[in-house]
Amino acid sequence: MGFARFGFPGVGFSGPCAPGPDHAPWDVGTRYADTLAERVLLPLGSTRTGCGPDLEASAVGHWHGRLLAPWRIPGLPGAGAVRSTARDLARCLRAHLAAAGGSSGWVEPQTPGLPLARALREVQRPRLVRPRTPNRDELCLVWNLRRAGGRALVLHTGATRGFTAFVGFCPSTGTGLAALANSGPSLDGRFLQAAYDQLKELGGAGTSAGPAPQPGRPSCSDP
Repeated sequence: MGFARFGFPGVGFSGPCAPGPDHAPWDVGTRYADTLAERVLLPLGSTRTGCGPDLEASAVGHWHGRLLAPWRIPGLPGAGAVRSTARDLARCLRAHLAAAGGSSGWVEPQTPGLPLARALREVQRPRLVRPRTPNRDELCLVWNLRRAGGRALVLHTGATRGFTAFVGFCPSTGTGLAALANSGPSLDGRFLQAAYDQLKELGGAGTSAGPAPQPGRPSCSDP
């Protein structure tokens, strides 16, 4: 396990550039949205999640009290164009917990050629280490992995123009948390810190796990 730098453009390109069943890259835009729905969202039962142009936004983003237009990045949809709801994120968390061996009640649909549970386990596997963190935090595929109080916490923070989000889970206790706000991230990170502290409490990880990772400063930013 080594060290590397992380960039959201790389995540954005990973979807459109990944080879499809016909060994050709996915088309950016509509085909990416359709593939995401077919291989991930429909098996999860996430009907209010997607990145297609026809997905209606149910919340309006804010920045310093000003209303903002919907965030759209059709050229790099994998880097932050997906929109979701708290209910759909809860479905995603249940699937991740089930894939990790926890008890969440989620049963993978028997869909030929779509091994979603295996893919969910793979994105939870640590790849990189943060050498300059007290607990030597690790980075999975975009997920942050932090060990505290004898527990492993898997989490991700995110922010786009006018919105802030936190999603995390503790496989050993079968608990998860999704927190959403329709305002841009604050400089002090209070919203994300409060969500992270709540996840620690739910997961029985105590209070010594350090501050929450902030959007734009992923866990492998150390050289």
